[in-house]
Amino acid sequence: EIAKNNNVQLIINVEDEVNVNTDPTILKVILKYILKNSFQHIDKNQLKPIIKIEVEKNTDQGLKIHIKDNGTGVEPELVPDLFKMFSKGSRNPKNTGLGLYDVNLLAEKIGAKVYYDQNDKELTHFVIALQ
Repeated sequence: EIAKNNNVQLIINVEDEVNVNTDPTILKVILKYILKNSFQHIDKNQLKPIIKIEVEKNTDQGLKIHIKDNGTGVEPELVPDLFKMFSKGSRNPKNTGLGLYDVNLLAEKIGAKVYYDQNDKELTHFVIALQ
């Protein structure tokens, strides 16, 4: 519904059967926070806003969930502190700087790692790595 209201193309690539041993409630909250971030940072000048969710199985780190978007992106100088309390990925005064901090705390609770993939030069790219 949110994607439709924002004229966002939501692309989900998940293999039919994905099993992961984790707390589903915490994982849902992590996904919700990162997706909320993607929607908050939609580039209004973008003709075709896109948010992609991709699941990668059988990696060295177990399962990876990639959340990518073509929004406004993260300013490079802000990346090192992105998951710290009150840190913001943009200069938007509306942001509290707690969302990604909370994501990191929740990920630690379930033994996961969340990080920003700076190597993706086309899209804003967050990864949730689950064991």
